[in-house]
This record gives sequence, C-alpha cells and structure tokens, in this order.
Amino acid sequence: MSHLAVNEKSPVFVTLVFTDEAGDPLVPTTVDHRLDDKTNGAEIQDWAVLASPASTMTYTIPGDDNVINVDANVKEEHVFGVRVDDGLPGEGYSEFLYNVVNLLAVSGA
Repeated sequence: MSHLAVNEKSPVFVTLVFTDEAGDPLVPTTVDHRLDDKTNGAEIQDWAVLASPASTMTYTIPGDDNVINVDANVKEEHVFGVRVDDGLPGEGYSEFLYNVVNLLAVSGA
C-alpha cells in the first residue's frame, strides 16, 4: 500500500467527510483528532477537539508536527487519527497514514 509522502517540516492538508450508512452527509456531535509517529512509537499530539463539527471539515497538520525524530531514518510514518461521537452509540474511528521524508537523508548532506 502506498502512502502520501510529505517533506519534513511541511504541512499536510486533510479533508474529513462524514456520512451515514446510506452515504448521506452526517454532522457528528463531536470530532477529535490525534497524531502519532508510528515508526518510533511516539505520540506527537494527544486527542484534541476539532471545533464546530460539520459533515465536511478541513484540518491542517502543521509542519512543526512533521519532523524527523531519528536522523538515521529516511522516512517516518505518521498516523492521523480521527474519532467521532466518542462514547455515543454512533462512535467511529478512522486513520490516515502518511510518510514524512527526511530531506537530509535524501540529499545525502
């Protein structure tokens, strides 16, 4: 499976679309997100609330969160997790995986 690759210190723009079982737009009661460095097993950001839930939302993962934590790694896999309606009957969870590319490793500098 191929992942999006983003240069270190670059933002990632995510569009979140929520639908019900029939594919109709759904406005969740709550939307939370988190970010983890899967390669190194590190939490980058714990669960945080996304304000003003809507059926379509955009979120920018800031470049400051897309850094290489181990210089020897050519890339590191990050996991952007989204949780809707936490603790409610319609609770759901999804993940978006992407790779952060170590520019020093690529350039050989």
